[in-house]
Amino acid sequence: MKKEALKELAIHVREAIAIGQAAADTVEDGGTCNMDTLTIYLPGTRMPSMQELGISRYKLRDSFAISCSFGQADKNTKGVRAAADHLKSKGYDASVWYQID
Repeated sequence: MKKEALKELAIHVREAIAIGQAAADTVEDGGTCNMDTLTIYLPGTRMPSMQELGISRYKLRDSFAISCSFGQADKNTKGVRAAADHLKSKGYDASVWYQID
């Protein structure tokens, strides 16, 4: 991914996290605790490129798991889904990695 596209991605990730937080704030944090995580498929993108932009993440093969948490249970699930939906609307191959704690 080229440098300009990465800068745009960083903006969209920050927007997605804010949207996720707003969505999470609309529900109680009941249900099963989880480690649901926002992921973005970015083949060929290097880890340092993301780090330079201040995006906290870890690598999952050709995807990145974006470090963000909106709660322990329902809040986290709702926030991560909203964040993924925002990134999808911007044209990214984003999804949610679901894992029960």
